[in-house]
Amino acid sequence: MASSATAQSLSGEEVLAKFQEAINTLSTLYYTTNTVDTFSNGETRQNSGEAMLLRDPLNQQFPFKLYGKDRYNEFIFDGKQAIMIYHNKKEFEFWTRSEPHYRTFVGLLGGQMLMYELLFPETPFDPETGIGYTKLSVQELANEYILTLYYPKNDLFGILTRVKKLTLDKKNWIPISCYHKIEGTDGEKQVDIRYNT
Repeated sequence: MASSATAQSLSGEEVLAKFQEAINTLSTLYYTTNTVDTFSNGETRQNSGEAMLLRDPLNQQFPFKLYGKDRYNEFIFDGKQAIMIYHNKKEFEFWTRSEPHYRTFVGLLGGQMLMYELLFPETPFDPETGIGYTKLSVQELANEYILTLYYPKNDLFGILTRVKKLTLDKKNWIPISCYHKIEGTDGEKQVDIRYNT
């Protein structure tokens, strides 16, 4: 899992550690985001919105209270329960499952504005869980680092190849953009691009 680096530049592991350290020290983060999802059938889906993370130091299970809003939906999680607001339908609903989980929240309408990488630390591949990256590389630019993570084939989810590129601001180590490409074992391809400001 080593990545090459010159004597003066940071390795992929060092850049990832600085990114995760920055996330761990956040008290509040607000950003606007634009997403573009492209599928192998040619379909393209665009969305834009805003998100906020507010650290809750008393909650070890969910260290952040969450807010996400796209053009038509809002999502709020206060550390105990979640509410989804559907503005087009003029309806709302509470999340009533007994065991809420961040992984569920980032898939909900409005919650999709929450950046997955801010809530789930990237870890080296663990054969027992099947989760994690197998290789890192890094490219240094004038004001950013581009951290590329490579993931293994995953037969359970039908994933042949998966690559993620995080562009991190050198000043605060927070992602400016994320490029995520997945190729399925059935030939299906999906590319997700997110720009944050």
